[in-house]
Amino acid sequence: LQCSLLETLREIFISYGDDIGKNVHSKFKQCLMKIMNHQNIPDLQNVSNSGKKSAIPKLSLSVQYESIKTVIMIDSLDSSLKSLAVDILIKFLSSRDPNHKYVAMKTLTKGIPYMEKLDKKNLKFILSCMYESDFSIKRRSLGVIFEILQNDKLADQEVILNHVIEFLAQATSSDSELINYCFVKLLKTKVLESSKHIK
Repeated sequence: LQCSLLETLREIFISYGDDIGKNVHSKFKQCLMKIMNHQNIPDLQNVSNSGKKSAIPKLSLSVQYESIKTVIMIDSLDSSLKSLAVDILIKFLSSRDPNHKYVAMKTLTKGIPYMEKLDKKNLKFILSCMYESDFSIKRRSLGVIFEILQNDKLADQEVILNHVIEFLAQATSSDSELINYCFVKLLKTKVLESSKHIK
């Protein structure tokens, strides 16, 4: 229910934000801040997928993911709040649980187009996820990286491309699908860059 409410409010603020009063904007911002800072989130290192533990931690995490996505996607919210949201996502990426990492990457992918800046430390952490043992996380991290490459204001593109090339140089035959994915994306990125220069 909390996630559905956040999703609905997000759509309202994205579509009708200009018609919503400053007082309501301020209250919504405070609400999101409270969820991100004070939600009863457990230690990510101790969250288990065994089913023996309470479902409350996963519920709390899902609410926080939804609040983070909301913060990133609403343009009218200030950059400091967006930076906090990304910092929390990076914390999720440090979890040992691959599910947390996967969902954090998925949230980042959706949020990247709405971001204005990406901290160098956070970028470094995202780039390191290319070398995870879990294929789905590697695939998702590459998706985030190529989303970042679409916006040259977010991060130094040369640094990112060097990391992608390094990944390709170290890739093995088991990474063939990821290699193909990288080359297709690199070609598309090059085409997009060429079209910008033509315009």
